[in-house]
Amino acid sequence: MMTKLRKNMTIVFIIVIISFVLFMFLDWGMNIISKNTDERGNYVGKVNKTKISANALNNVYITLRQNYLLNSGKSNIDARTEKMLLDEAFNKIVNDIMFGDIQNKYGYTATDEEIISIVNNIPPQELKDDKRFYKEDGNFNFDLYKQMISDPQNRQFFVNYYMQIKDQLPKLKIQSDLISGIKIQSDEVGRALRFNESKFQIEYLVVPTIIESPITISEEEAKAYFENNKFQFFLTPEAVISMIVIPKTPSSQDALMAKENIDGLRNDIIEGNITFEKAAELYSEDSGSGANGGSLGWFRKNTMVKEFNDAVFAMKKGEISAPAKTQFGWHVIRCEDKRGDSVKASHILISITPSMETEDAIKKNAEVIQRQMKDTGFEVIANEESLEIITTMPFNPNRNEIAELGNNSLKLIDFSRKAKVQEISSVIDLSDYFIIARLDAKREEGI
Repeated sequence: MMTKLRKNMTIVFIIVIISFVLFMFLDWGMNIISKNTDERGNYVGKVNKTKISANALNNVYITLRQNYLLNSGKSNIDARTEKMLLDEAFNKIVNDIMFGDIQNKYGYTATDEEIISIVNNIPPQELKDDKRFYKEDGNFNFDLYKQMISDPQNRQFFVNYYMQIKDQLPKLKIQSDLISGIKIQSDEVGRALRFNESKFQIEYLVVPTIIESPITISEEEAKAYFENNKFQFFLTPEAVISMIVIPKTPSSQDALMAKENIDGLRNDIIEGNITFEKAAELYSEDSGSGANGGSLGWFRKNTMVKEFNDAVFAMKKGEISAPAKTQFGWHVIRCEDKRGDSVKASHILISITPSMETEDAIKKNAEVIQRQMKDTGFEVIANEESLEIITTMPFNPNRNEIAELGNNSLKLIDFSRKAKVQEISSVIDLSDYFIIARLDAKREEGI
């Protein structure tokens, strides 16, 4: 799936951005003067072949308006906020359509196993924010969470959570693939995208498809409208960044060290040098279960990743497994009890992570690449090193998030505020990767 998406990435972006803008611009502009009476009707935009009706926009807007009033404690909203909510409603519909098109074309799905695994292992945010679900040591109480899941009275709550994950997970997969896989293959395409993004501003307004008579506006009326509605012409600051991502990939030596650690830990448990519970508490890198002696509680078949599921359901009660490898690292599993298609188990996790020596080596290589980029050019070195270039959508440097980076945005935002256009950053150290960025465009706020 990822390979197919990468191969068609330029096409995807043209569809998602340029065609999106031009479709709507042309549809609105041309349909206003259409002479085909069969095309009469009102709609506020069109993404590819999907029309956005006035009712659809209004329904989303009303929901956002009600939520705003509820959260703000206000009884009404001003014109500026109304425009902001209309923008948000329209963007939400457009994003849903675009994500839906990509999802259908490239086969992004959320399987029952994936959703159930998330439900069982990742509590919804409202429960994470609820102090009643935390133990005295400050760790989340997963045992209490498991009890809540198994309580029939909470069925509707978890059905809603299930449906929310089913809707959002394919979008998260697409976003993840885009972050790790986008490469703008052509400077001309990149410039075209940025040109279209900055040049076209689309206002959405329900209008009849045919204008019966021309409308004239005097210069005095235009000036008066501008003076009374200056806020609508106020441009917020905006920046665009291109970047390469260099992941902190564990070395073969790191993988060998993790395997030796899990083997040694299992041997100590088998020989009685340490209890399973104490080993989990001291060494497990699953902090949630580690604080509970490694306990995962009861869970049903196929709710864990395949390798873990296969290992634990092949075990007998009381048995301690040989090390099992999953995408999360190496596990030692103890089967506590079995009942039908459910099992109660504990585990110890040793992740395969890059050592300090590995990170230092990767960073030194990134610094060499950064110097070469300054001397020779950003795209030239990226192509020579087969590094993919990610170009962000325009973002506001005064906010704390870049859509493509989420919680890892702050260092890039700080760079965008201080840098000059075409300036290349130093090597930026984030949690799981290094980044080298270039400021492509910057606009100050004002009218």
